[in-house]
Amino acid sequence: MPDRSNSKTAPGPLRSPPYDPADPHATQRLLDDTWYTLDHVHTRLLKLAEGFQATTGARLASIRHDRPQPIRDELSDEI
Repeated sequence: MPDRSNSKTAPGPLRSPPYDPADPHATQRLLDDTWYTLDHVHTRLLKLAEGFQATTGARLASIRHDRPQPIRDELSDEI
């Protein structure tokens, strides 16, 4: 599986609302990572590290995996 850490295209969620105001944590709906940024964090970003097989790529992915979690947690506290 190729490393995607240097992708040059911005995903749709960067141009979308950060979360669904009616259900920010998707407890009553399916996650929609094509529309909501917070859903994108859950469905894509927090799963990227699982696919890296090269030692260096896996190490860097693990470091990058930890970065969005505090931001997600802080956003959740503010919602």
